[in-house]
Amino acid sequence: MLKKLNSPWIGSIAGLVAFLSVTAGTWNASTRSIQAARDAATAAANNAAKTETPWSFDTAEIDSLVKELKNEREMLSKREKDLNELAARLNAEREELTQLTQTVFRMQKDFDLSVSHVSEEETANVKKLAKTYSGMEPEAAAEIFKQMDDSSIVKIMVFIKDDQRGPILAAMSKGNETDAKRAGDLTEKLRVAVVGKKK
Repeated sequence: MLKKLNSPWIGSIAGLVAFLSVTAGTWNASTRSIQAARDAATAAANNAAKTETPWSFDTAEIDSLVKELKNEREMLSKREKDLNELAARLNAEREELTQLTQTVFRMQKDFDLSVSHVSEEETANVKKLAKTYSGMEPEAAAEIFKQMDDSSIVKIMVFIKDDQRGPILAAMSKGNETDAKRAGDLTEKLRVAVVGKKK
């Protein structure tokens, strides 16, 4: 048996078994340590990626820029608010101006309706009629005027002299209360009548 143990083949096999055992043991240990080192490096890289941002550093210039941007944003917000208030005020004033313009237009229209206008073109004919009615008896002229509309009467009476107009109006007011009121209305319209003038 000792002879077999001294055989070179047995020694070679024993040496090979011993080499493989040592290699396998060291191989597993080194593989585990390499894997642990890789895991630690990956975990460290992940933690660094989570906590680190591109702006993780802090400088006075960046703080100054951020402060300046905030101030400009506040100024722009205030200016926008002021412009909105101004626009609302302008809209309110425009609306008020429109209402005033419409009121003035209505008043002008009412005034034009209440005022008798004698245009340049009709002045010559109206003067002739006024001369005709001035030559008549006041009662006769009053009877004719009672059949005419107020605007035509006023246009003619504008050209009748005051001392002749009074008796005609007095004759028109005789009769009933309606005639007296009409004579008063004609007097008021004569007061504001407008005669066109040649330019």
